[in-house]
Amino acid sequence: MKNLKKNKLVLSVGLLLMTILFGISSCKKDVIPLREDSTVKGDDEFTLKSSTYAVTPTVGNYTANSASSVTLNGNCGNYSGGVIRARVVSQSGSTFVIRISKQNGTPFSVAGTAKVKAASVCGGLAGSANYTTSNSYIDITVNATFTRGVTHFYPVVESASGGTKYYAEPLMVYTLPSYNVSPWSEGMLLATVDGVNLYASGTNLIGSNLNYQCTRFCNNYYSQVYGMNIVNSGTNGGNANTWFANASAKGLNGFSNGSSAPRVGDIICLSGGSGGFGHVGIITEVSSTQVKMANQNGGNGTFYPIGWTLSRSGNTVSSPSNFTVQGWLRKP
Repeated sequence: MKNLKKNKLVLSVGLLLMTILFGISSCKKDVIPLREDSTVKGDDEFTLKSSTYAVTPTVGNYTANSASSVTLNGNCGNYSGGVIRARVVSQSGSTFVIRISKQNGTPFSVAGTAKVKAASVCGGLAGSANYTTSNSYIDITVNATFTRGVTHFYPVVESASGGTKYYAEPLMVYTLPSYNVSPWSEGMLLATVDGVNLYASGTNLIGSNLNYQCTRFCNNYYSQVYGMNIVNSGTNGGNANTWFANASAKGLNGFSNGSSAPRVGDIICLSGGSGGFGHVGIITEVSSTQVKMANQNGGNGTFYPIGWTLSRSGNTVSSPSNFTVQGWLRKP
């Protein structure tokens, strides 16, 4: 029994040293079924500390123009880019007035309905308003109902004639701070990302519990936001370093680093890390110079639970120390 205790102590010290050296634990295989386990701690530990709300792009600034070559598909239909844009024209606390207009600034040529969807173009309805051909813009009031974290709001318009649908790039509403500050404990609810719970893996945001791995968060995100089960058959999801190669088995499209621009909602895939298990996260923000992600089990270092940032040059995203960015996965 003494030898067993001694071995456990050596193992614990070794794991602590790995954490100090690498600052992040690679994500092991997710062998838990795709669901939120009833034993997971969360809401009772989600301390309701005061938050302020902010938005990107900032109030008064338009979203980047969506591209006519990119279509967003969902169970509610297909939405085309290249026609509309949006901006927040005013904010009062957690209430935002979103203005939707055509990218060229001209009045709408066909009447229809403008909507703001939460999380995706087929997500929950946050607000709507009808418009006519005399309108050059539509204002919709949206209330942020989440306490801590990030939610993307997708402005869309749906034509009353022919049912044509268009989307604008999303506005990201977030809280300051974006996730609960320390002290942390295993299973503590840190925040929500588009309504998906984001948990602490341990006291330093690193742990071995399979409920709080990076792979588990991405599985839950695609299940709740897109209604997809991406736990590919036979491997229970696989270690994070296998995800990019298994894109088709997950029902996703893969884009190698440098081949195509990343998008909000993509899963960024990395190989390497301690043990070589890799890491995955959900892209929450894309600019011309950087991408930001949300992730579990990234540690209390540069892989922040919300706001983990990597630089970008063209279509290439830089690799963090000890890792290689393989690319990103996307819903077809």
